[in-house]
Amino acid sequence: MAKNALRVLACGYKVLNKVPSHEEMKDIEKDLTFIRNVCNDRPSKT
Repeated sequence: MAKNALRVLACGYKVLNKVPSHEEMKDIEKDLTFIRNVCNDRPSKT
């Protein structure tokens, strides 16, 4: 059953008024606007 699992990537964005500082980059992934999920059924080549 695990061999049929999908990998899911969520996509989002945030409007910024300025280039974030190094400190602000720590929280850059908070309060994003969700766009969509993207699914991939092929295994990654790592």
